Amino acid sequence: RSCEFEALGWVAAVEIEAGNLSRADDLIARAREVVRAVDAPQLELHHRVLEAWAACRGEDAAAQDARLRDAFGHSRTHGLAVGYQHLPHVLASLCSKALERGIEVEHVRHIVRTRGLRPPEGEAVESWPWPVEIRVLGGFAIIVEGTRVEFPRKAQKKPLELLATLVMRGRTGASQEALSEQLWEDSEGDAAMSSLRMAIHRLRGLLGDDAAVLVSQGRVRLNADLCWVDSWALEVLCRSDPLLAQEPVEETIARLRGLYRGPAFGDDVFAKGMIQTRSRCRTLLESFVASLCERLDAMQRHHDTRSLRAWADADCEDETEHQAEAESPLTSRSFRKRVPRSGG
Repeated sequence: RSCEFEALGWVAAVEIEAGNLSRADDLIARAREVVRAVDAPQLELHHRVLEAWAACRGEDAAAQDARLRDAFGHSRTHGLAVGYQHLPHVLASLCSKALERGIEVEHVRHIVRTRGLRPPEGEAVESWPWPVEIRVLGGFAIIVEGTRVEFPRKAQKKPLELLATLVMRGRTGASQEALSEQLWEDSEGDAAMSSLRMAIHRLRGLLGDDAAVLVSQGRVRLNADLCWVDSWALEVLCRSDPLLAQEPVEETIARLRGLYRGPAFGDDVFAKGMIQTRSRCRTLLESFVASLCERLDAMQRHHDTRSLRAWADADCEDETEHQAEAESPLTSRSFRKRVPRSGG
């Protein structure tokens, strides 16, 4: 009977992957019948995980929430860390959706850590238990395994400049040649490359994991499987279409306000390109707020529209002051000499 149960589960998984959700529901029901007389929470979890996966392939947001709560609630109640562990990409996707919706957050984070799950490609859920968090919106900060990194007064500045530059370059990073030329513009080629290698080594130590900074085919980048960057998450959110979003608009606004805590890098201007990054983030924010306001107006929620615009306008005034300070002669003269204030 266990072989029959497992076979039905596998076929159901194939049908879900193919989008044949009605067929998958039938197979899951048959699998339940096979083991109906058996009191086995682990087998029941397999059913519930499959049902949650099928629901998340559909378009009914309420059904998705219900199935996710059902699966992860059962898992927590019976002290089970996982169901269908042979489909890690499915489990990672379900964990990501549950965290994004605030469902069984602590238990789901425990599952992610226990199973060493990697976040689904292209997703950057803030509540995922990232080993490294890098925050630049409103000020520069590094959090490793939940603890904020404090920089000593005489901290090495080059690893921080390198980190800031990699954040600004995005998920694809930059070539070693470009980085060495930008960060060690007064050094000769070999000396600059040697300095870059040393800075990478020190940055890996700062982030607590050699795998946090990847070097491959002549390029250097942050490992998006290990590092969460708030400005990257903001870009993902702001490039989505709020008019097509399934989540309630107030949840989208809460996520936006939670991410955008102020101008990129705040007062910490210590690497080239920070001003341009600040402007890019601001442009993304303004465009996304305009789309959100359009959605709110369509719902006749004009008070919420005014409130959102007031928040964005107030932040814009604050950012103008930061911009003026960053472009002042004093800041230019002290370029390369500043250590991020947010680091301690």
